[in-house]
Amino acid sequence: MSLKKLSQRVSVYMFTTLLSRGVGFLLLPFYTQHLATSEYGGLAIIDMIGLYFSIFIAGGLSTALVRFFEPNNEHTSNRVFTGIIIIITGLFALLFALAFGILSVFQFEEISAKLVLVALIFFGLDTINTIYTKHLAIRKKDYQFLFVSVLKLAVAIPLNIYLIAFEKLGIAGFIYANVASSLTVTLFFFLPYFVKRFVTNSRKQLWQLLKFSYPFIPNGLLEALFTSLSVILLAFFHDQATVGLFAIAVKLASIL
Repeated sequence: MSLKKLSQRVSVYMFTTLLSRGVGFLLLPFYTQHLATSEYGGLAIIDMIGLYFSIFIAGGLSTALVRFFEPNNEHTSNRVFTGIIIIITGLFALLFALAFGILSVFQFEEISAKLVLVALIFFGLDTINTIYTKHLAIRKKDYQFLFVSVLKLAVAIPLNIYLIAFEKLGIAGFIYANVASSLTVTLFFFLPYFVKRFVTNSRKQLWQLLKFSYPFIPNGLLEALFTSLSVILLAFFHDQATVGLFAIAVKLASIL
């Protein structure tokens, strides 16, 4: 790969990362103005649930996507991509059903079970879309990756503003906007891409992917625990407003 081509590729992914972080920074005053600190705390708790949920449905499958990618064998690479999507979809359905059963009995104090379930749908869609964009990246489809990433933000940002500021939906507006954004990418970009590259996997081939990827789960859970331990402790010993103040402070610190 020439230096010019390499610099172009690096620029695309740097721009995408900076754009995503920049949008988060610019919207922070909007969120703090229109969301109560308790709502921000609820959002932090939902985000923590999504962190663990995503680890269980994805494990090390994104690593498996890179590990088994063969640039000179498109059939094998498409089979691996298809197999990973099948595994994630199956695990999502299983864990979502489990979460539905748990939430029918256990209720959060200030977060509705319905909202948590909608958020889990977002995390499932987002996991699938992440595998899709990662497949674009390793296939060096840089501008398709950029377009999909920018489109997702272009759908999410105005919907966030409308549902939170005008419809006064609070954190529900945030979650609904992100579900709509992820669903747009899934329906109009991921699904045609998946159908075009669909290759049948045997049970043995699916098991090979699982065996490779799921030893990554304990490490992922450990990292998630270190990341979310403060939120867990604050949620246990304090109210959601305290969790919200902490989440805002962490967000500012991560940006700075």
